[in-house]
Amino acid sequence: SSFYLFLMPISSILQGIGEIEKVYLMRILQNLLSVLIFFLFVNGHFGVMAVLSITLSGVLIQIIYLTIKYRDIFILYLTSIMKDTALKITQEKFTSHVAISWLTGYLNTQFQTLIIFILLSVEMSGKFGLTLAVLNTILLIASSKLHLYLPRMTSEGSKGNLTKLNKLFFTSL
Repeated sequence: SSFYLFLMPISSILQGIGEIEKVYLMRILQNLLSVLIFFLFVNGHFGVMAVLSITLSGVLIQIIYLTIKYRDIFILYLTSIMKDTALKITQEKFTSHVAISWLTGYLNTQFQTLIIFILLSVEMSGKFGLTLAVLNTILLIASSKLHLYLPRMTSEGSKGNLTKLNKLFFTSL
């Protein structure tokens, strides 16, 4: 997970230089791979290890995609974050923001799983946790398609063209 978080800022950099559609294509590929890995892990009887499918696919797709499409930017990014000052800034700002975001999401789902574990059964809480993992993967795939249209929807919304904005929204759905 920490290696996956280490790669996250490169997506923001690519979006900042106007490569939004390619970033979301990378995320769609990542989500599709995570579903495939998830089902392979489940069919291979790896149990809870199937949850690693999201992180594993994120690392694999980002490294492969960035190495093929953006090798120079990726190398520049890697060398810049290896400096002591960059790591210090990352630790102070990025880590705390990501940690808060992930912690709240984690607490929401894990708190519910804990209540089911205490009040119902171990088996039911396991099913609930696994169902959450599958649904989160499906949600990531669906939201990637929606996010692909966000730049165009934002542009149409700022122009006041609500008809075009609604059309783009429904197309993305």
